[in-house]
Amino acid sequence: MKPAHIPTYCSLLHLHLTNFNHQEGKAEVGGSIFNLVKNIVGSGILALPGGVAAFSHARGAVVPASVLILLLGLLSGYCFSLIGRACAATNARSYGDAWAATVEPKTVWMPLSSVVAKTFFTCLSYSIIIGDTFAALAQTFAAPAWLAYRPTILSAISGVFLLPLCLMTDLSPLRYTSIVGIAGTLYTAGVMALRYFDGSYALGGRFFNAAASAAKGPLFTGSAALNPLSLILVSMLSTSFIAHYNAPKFYHELKDKTVPKYNTVVGTSFGASILLFVVMTVFPFLTFGGHSSGLILNNYANGDNLATMCRLAIGASIVFGYPLTFITTREGVFSALGVTKPTKTQIRVATVAILSALTGCAMVLRNLGFVVAFGGALLGSAIIYVFPAVMWVGKCKGDMKRGDKLTGWRKVNLPHG
Repeated sequence: MKPAHIPTYCSLLHLHLTNFNHQEGKAEVGGSIFNLVKNIVGSGILALPGGVAAFSHARGAVVPASVLILLLGLLSGYCFSLIGRACAATNARSYGDAWAATVEPKTVWMPLSSVVAKTFFTCLSYSIIIGDTFAALAQTFAAPAWLAYRPTILSAISGVFLLPLCLMTDLSPLRYTSIVGIAGTLYTAGVMALRYFDGSYALGGRFFNAAASAAKGPLFTGSAALNPLSLILVSMLSTSFIAHYNAPKFYHELKDKTVPKYNTVVGTSFGASILLFVVMTVFPFLTFGGHSSGLILNNYANGDNLATMCRLAIGASIVFGYPLTFITTREGVFSALGVTKPTKTQIRVATVAILSALTGCAMVLRNLGFVVAFGGALLGSAIIYVFPAVMWVGKCKGDMKRGDKLTGWRKVNLPHG
């Protein structure tokens, strides 16, 4: 079946591009696994310890939290696989094309508008991290109080760095920032584990007083059982595992692509991501417990040199990776306004307006955990779980209409009509 092409800015829905020179059918399995892990592991991972603290302050809460990460990670990986399999059957090249080919071209605005809205929340998360991270760095390096003031430094970075980057017409110079990002994330995971094992933030540790004085020291009490507040963590995970709008790209870029080879990439990548998520949830929570912040880096003392390096690595990777997500938000706004070929002036005006809105929101909404959970509950769940399932059911119904034989789970409870 040939997919109906969607004549909008759908091509810009390939977020967090891992290869700026699109080479279809040339990616090896190993490279695809690395690139997909980079796609999956984003800013949401830094909010997960706070998600655990939202439902429990007990050390034992890491057990049900890890189970949730495992189950939702596996489900997310399965749904990612469904999109690729739908693309294999319909030759769809994008998330929107896959929907049009399997469901209904007239309703393609539903997944596409959800993706664009989700990128706005992603940019907002980035702005919150930038404000908190660089304010802490300014304090660490003894900057004047006015410069270390969060609104000041967030405005300065937005105007001096983010605005020029978001106005770039060629993003290829930024292609290495994702490598820096994953390296920084791995380094941060190592530091989190080290600080748990060396007891630096435990009672009597060298950073205990600094953390305790800011009400960010360890707090452990109560039950570890799941309760309704655990849905906050579930919502966060709906954002943290999101990479599904890139599934068509990963399928079609595989060399000698087949569904089993694609599933190998998906299974390995999500498995590695699940492990990293567990590490970066368990060790910080076991270090700070109920005082785990919505942005967990805020718990670590400004005088902790290893944590300072984490802030530098994460902050730099987010600043230089910001335009890769921002451009989809901007083009989504143009598409909604019916502007198919924006002029340079329109691009500049839209960039300034959207970036100003994001910066303003980040000054008011300082809780990264809230933004990640809200975006996950409102949009992430649909993009990760609902839309892929609808695409697959639509694909199977199309097979039934053509008289194709259904096998496996496709035979179970498929609606007719």
